[in-house]
Amino acid sequence: MQRSIIGGVMLFFSAFLMYGCEYNYQGPKIIEINGHTEVACRGQITILRFFGDWVFQYSIHDRNGLMRTTYNYGKLKLRELPAMVTAPMPPYPLPTTTSDGKPIPEGYIIVSSMGYRAKYHNGTWEPVMIPNDICKPK
Repeated sequence: MQRSIIGGVMLFFSAFLMYGCEYNYQGPKIIEINGHTEVACRGQITILRFFGDWVFQYSIHDRNGLMRTTYNYGKLKLRELPAMVTAPMPPYPLPTTTSDGKPIPEGYIIVSSMGYRAKYHNGTWEPVMIPNDICKPK
């Protein structure tokens, strides 16, 4: 009798480890796997975990709506995609006066044709927050 109970318990845990658990989330999310980062832009994100955090499969939709399924192992972390990000600052020095020698007005924002942005605040140029468009279709 005791052997059949132990055998049943072992069979249950073996099946649990073999089939794992399924988790579903809604995009957009950031997925980090072993130092590699992916973005799941829209739709449902399905994560199947086998053997704890070590073996898993996940399905995501990219920015163009294409679904990909990936099999991997290691540590998987899921986090929210930020709605706002810092725009790139110009790589060149910015002036503190206008072309006619007047001081740059407080709060003035410069936008270059290459996408650089900066805001003049308290005598220095600071980064500008912009909407995160990583999931915008190309």
